[in-house]
Amino acid sequence: MDNKESRPCQLCGIHNHFFASQTYCVTCEVRIEKNAYYYCKSADKAEKEYCFCTNCYKKNSRSSYISCNGTSISKKLLHKKINDVVVEEPWVQCDKCKNWQHQVCALYTSKRDLEEDYLCPKCCLKEIENGVHVPSQKSNAAIFGAKDIPRTMLSEHIEQRLIKRLAQEREEKAKKEAKNLDEVLAAENLCVRVLSSVNKQLKVKKQFLDILSSENYPSEFNYGSKVIFLFQKIEGVDVCLFVMEVQEFGSDCGYPNQRSVYISYLDSVKYLRPEREAATGEPLRTFIYHEILIGYLDYCKKRGFVTCYIWSCPPKKGYDYILHCHPETQKVPKSGQLQNWYHSMLKKAAKENITVGLTNVYDRFFHPTKKCDYKVTVARLPYFDGDYWSSAAMDLFSEIKETEGKDIRKVEKLVTKATLKAMEHTNPSESTSKDALVMQKLGKQILPWKKNFIVVQLQQACKQCHQLIMSGKRWFCSECKEFQQCERCHSVDMHISVTKEKHALNHVLVDDIPFDTNDNDIMVENELLETRDKFLIFCQNNNFQFDTLRRAKYSSIMILLHSKNLLC
Repeated sequence: MDNKESRPCQLCGIHNHFFASQTYCVTCEVRIEKNAYYYCKSADKAEKEYCFCTNCYKKNSRSSYISCNGTSISKKLLHKKINDVVVEEPWVQCDKCKNWQHQVCALYTSKRDLEEDYLCPKCCLKEIENGVHVPSQKSNAAIFGAKDIPRTMLSEHIEQRLIKRLAQEREEKAKKEAKNLDEVLAAENLCVRVLSSVNKQLKVKKQFLDILSSENYPSEFNYGSKVIFLFQKIEGVDVCLFVMEVQEFGSDCGYPNQRSVYISYLDSVKYLRPEREAATGEPLRTFIYHEILIGYLDYCKKRGFVTCYIWSCPPKKGYDYILHCHPETQKVPKSGQLQNWYHSMLKKAAKENITVGLTNVYDRFFHPTKKCDYKVTVARLPYFDGDYWSSAAMDLFSEIKETEGKDIRKVEKLVTKATLKAMEHTNPSESTSKDALVMQKLGKQILPWKKNFIVVQLQQACKQCHQLIMSGKRWFCSECKEFQQCERCHSVDMHISVTKEKHALNHVLVDDIPFDTNDNDIMVENELLETRDKFLIFCQNNNFQFDTLRRAKYSSIMILLHSKNLLC
């Protein structure tokens, strides 16, 4: 220990490294930075400690209480503290040279090194040069890379497409800059894997169903949950660069979720090699991440999914979606920048005819017009795990019950005639008035941010009946490219007379949409990725951080090793 304290790490040359703060605000879940003030309730052994950042503490300055997860805590019980607790990175000593290194620098895994003597990288290198180092079978068994994770049809589809598109991009880059192909740096050693793929059941909360007492809304939805990782081998180590979590509601799911995909979370860290511009002028990492998303949408389209929903919501500074602790140099995009990022990706997908339409949740479900050809109701809103609009609808319904009580006349007065007309209610009852008022209030709430709630159309649907055109003839306008009509609606004289005046119709035969969305891909059960929160807490508790490349290497190795134990 004297040697460790008096000499720096022989691998990085630095004495001490300290992990990022592990203190989080329980309200906004943002990490409280080092030396920042926060408010905390001293915890007993049987009581969870509550910490609040200064922003959350001061948000409702008039109230003497602060709310957290349904619990109200008196501000008098909270003490102002400074976050001056630091956690030093652990060390490990080489059993041969007796020198000390940081465990992160040495990529030390206790599981491997409990089975045999620990040799530091420098001693291993000397033994290899002298021809005396023979790796044991136990050490080989402990080496587990991203490519050792079983392939799935989904990961294979995305990875092969990515490799092909990167080869095309490199050729375009060389041609654009008048260089030889070998003069253009290539993004190599990329690996796409699905680390979790399980079937789940999403139960609709009672508060949401209470809004729809007169509608036949499902009480639960079956869906597939998948977590897709991108790794790149950097300096001999697989580093996690990008993660995407999706929810797939297939053909056997009830309406309105049927044949829908929800991209619930994306996360990335800025370590891709090389750091250069793509031939398109965007960063190469943007090109790669876009291709992963397009590849996924292409895979879903071929399986028969109709709609993809994306909530474009950038995280707050200090808030982690999936990967724990991002580099300080990595900028958090603003709302408009993230929207443009998604729209740029979707334009690429549209050029390949992977997507056939683009709108937003407000225009699709809330916008009542004189020519409105759909019913405005909460029953049309899809219900996903962790989405915005269903949670907001429940909050608004709770407010209505608190403010108006059981007096239906007060509720009816708040509903505008335009909303009732869009909802096709001439004589509103208590249940329909609550439905109408929630949609009216939720529409106003979403309107300023409507571009954040992206709706992507993967298959053509009839403009009249809004049903997916799965078979038979599909009639379309060769001029506007927007009007689509199923064979059944086309055969109705009224629709024919209307469409003949406005559209020049042609038709094609539809026979390529699978009746069943199931791809029979392998299931991948991984307890670490059972939920996003569980994985994030696991990384927080073990200090698996991604704020520097050296830590990203170590954290990626540890995540892969834990996944190996769970997958095998």
